[in-house]
Amino acid sequence: MQNLQRPRLSKEHLNFWFNAMASRGSDGLKSHRDNGFLTIVKDDGILSVLEVMEKSGKFVAIDPCPGTLLVTLGDIARVWSNGRFYNVKHRVVCKEAGMRMSIVTFLLGGRDTMVETPPELVDSEHPRSDGLKSHRDNGFLTIVQDDGIHSVLEVMEKSGKFVATDPCPGALLVTLGDIARVWSNRRFYNVKHRVVCKEAGMRMSIATFLLGARDTMVETPPELVDFEHPRLYVPFNC
Repeated sequence: MQNLQRPRLSKEHLNFWFNAMASRGSDGLKSHRDNGFLTIVKDDGILSVLEVMEKSGKFVAIDPCPGTLLVTLGDIARVWSNGRFYNVKHRVVCKEAGMRMSIVTFLLGGRDTMVETPPELVDSEHPRSDGLKSHRDNGFLTIVQDDGIHSVLEVMEKSGKFVATDPCPGALLVTLGDIARVWSNRRFYNVKHRVVCKEAGMRMSIATFLLGARDTMVETPPELVDFEHPRLYVPFNC
């Protein structure tokens, strides 16, 4: 981060998860990486629901350990450290019926603060990392307008294969995020995407993110839940 002495933001979530018998085997929270610097989780140490992805791509369960804190790093830590810090992908899986409570603290970057790798972490053995790792946006809607010159954006098909999105001058690219998926009870699909640096040059883009209102509950409305479409996600606060 360009200046670690600047004021930084944090936010806290108090989560109550109720896993019904019918939800066993489903995802309470899709696999993702946190987009802040640091995440600290304190749960009640009862249910085993959290899984993290090893570098092999295999998910392994994190057994509850009462009285301890779980700490993970996020996107900002990875970018600031030039990849020396690893932000692990993780998910919440409903494995058994029961209630789980957790308190989550997110250490975020200061608003309008530039995040970049400091010069002392860049050398011949550790060149500056470029591009943007594969991810899904965590808001409701993202609108992107770029200069239509370079082909850098790739989206993942349901098969898991990434395909390039050719630039189209004068057009807008619209994608959905996590909030849209949860609100629609997975009727809306939030595509995973990434930015890949394929050639030398400069690219300019303007991205607008439609987010949820701060401290607003996101949940599937009753009219989108029925016998054929049971509720897939627990409500959460933005």
